[in-house]
Amino acid sequence: MGENLTRGLTPEQRERIAEVEELRRRGDATEDDLRERWELLRPAYFADEAAIRPVPPRVGPECSSETNASIAEHFERGTLVDGVPEVELPMLFVAGALDALPLGSIERTAALVPGAVLETIPDCGHFTWWERPRETGRIVGEFLAGNSSECPSVGPRPLRHRVPAVADAVQRWRDFGMQMVEVFEAQGGRSDPAYQGALHMVVLADQVLRILRSRAERE
Repeated sequence: MGENLTRGLTPEQRERIAEVEELRRRGDATEDDLRERWELLRPAYFADEAAIRPVPPRVGPECSSETNASIAEHFERGTLVDGVPEVELPMLFVAGALDALPLGSIERTAALVPGAVLETIPDCGHFTWWERPRETGRIVGEFLAGNSSECPSVGPRPLRHRVPAVADAVQRWRDFGMQMVEVFEAQGGRSDPAYQGALHMVVLADQVLRILRSRAERE
């Protein structure tokens, strides 16, 4: 993924990215460091130049450092490889065909879950809900409604011991969407398609949380 993100950068810019990454790993990166890093890398995340948005006014150093450490820890522990196959829920992966993250890695993750569905959006980069909010919302909405021809039919299963962890992940997704909504509203960006995409994230997360609670109550 790193090579895809830095392919269009100069040697000096690549060196600076590596420097900031090391600062992130040590927990010493400042907000200015992180905004500079995002300024350099963000074009690679988008397929449509018109969809590229300004660098966020705030980037939390502590959040960035902790997220980076968490990803590294879970990768080392094999959390996805060992845990995802145990998920007994319909699972949907939505990817942009032109994502800087190689599609093969998403395909391998989806293959860990029996019956998982992978939908690819053409001419779209990493942030599908940002570049193609309506298409992303349609795919997820159809999946949740059980209308997709690829959606597996999953009956009630003993989920009581798994619901809290799944719900926690969905809640974090919802919280992230709300943060995006608040940023756009503060900047007067309600007409921005990405604002609509963030709203979609919140609405869809609420739907998933209701489904999880309902199934847990039935069991």
